[in-house]
Amino acid sequence: MRDELFICGVIILSVGVFIICGLVKDVKGEDWIFYSNLSGRGFYDKDSIKKISKNSITVWTKVFPSQEWLDLRKDMRTEYNRLLKEEGGKDPYTKRKVNDDVVFYQKTLVKVNCKTGSYRYLKMVTYNKRDVIIWSSDDEKKTKDDLSKSVGKFEPNTPGYRFYTEVCQ
Repeated sequence: MRDELFICGVIILSVGVFIICGLVKDVKGEDWIFYSNLSGRGFYDKDSIKKISKNSITVWTKVFPSQEWLDLRKDMRTEYNRLLKEEGGKDPYTKRKVNDDVVFYQKTLVKVNCKTGSYRYLKMVTYNKRDVIIWSSDDEKKTKDDLSKSVGKFEPNTPGYRFYTEVCQ
């Protein structure tokens, strides 16, 4: 009798854990699909694709940058700070004070025109290894406006074009 109760308890516990794990995935709602290994590992969230007009969709992407990209970003930031100091200017962008401000990944909300093959960034959020936001395009209205005005085009035979064909099918 005691063995049967033990086995029943293990089965009930196992089923409970299985159900909870299934619910957690559904609540999170992210299904990251790999699309690129250029300048880092790039993914898009299949579950985030939303049709917003006859020809356009929005989709969240996530990029884990390569070391080369991180080094380039660091060099650009150093040069930018040097020029600001020489000119006596003030940085117009707000930088959050975070203990570990090393970029670990960046999430971007992209608007894709599936008819023309063009895209526009709507939002960018940069995270460190602890999932703390380092920078967001919401930090500055000017930055958000600049993002929404810049339009790019997917070029054939590139990882971006592969992404474009996958999200627009």
